[in-house]
Amino acid sequence: MAPLVRTTLAHRGDTPILEQKAAHRQKASVAAALCASPIHWHLRLFWEIFPDSFVDAENYVAFLEDLLAQVPGPLILLQDQAPVHHGEAIEEFLDDHPRISIEEFPPYAPELNPPEFLWTHLKN
Repeated sequence: MAPLVRTTLAHRGDTPILEQKAAHRQKASVAAALCASPIHWHLRLFWEIFPDSFVDAENYVAFLEDLLAQVPGPLILLQDQAPVHHGEAIEEFLDDHPRISIEEFPPYAPELNPPEFLWTHLKN
């Protein structure tokens, strides 16, 4: 995968050049959930990788189905307001699975969403 371009220090007029062999960047999207048990105080990270794809509503529903299979009891999802979390497929899934309730973060609040720190770390 191609390296991310970052700001760096260099002598004025001597811009660093980042060379790579790939003609294009490969894509890998990830859906993740950090689960905290209110009884046992355990933290668990669940994730699913979608290589060469975007996480769309159908992929997100598949991720939620896998999550429901692994996490017993009621599930409260705290999620951002990304378009992937909304749509007809998501609404139908939530109607069929009353174990899940949804709470949304404010429109832009990555500091409230723990998996965002994971993505930042992985990208670096």
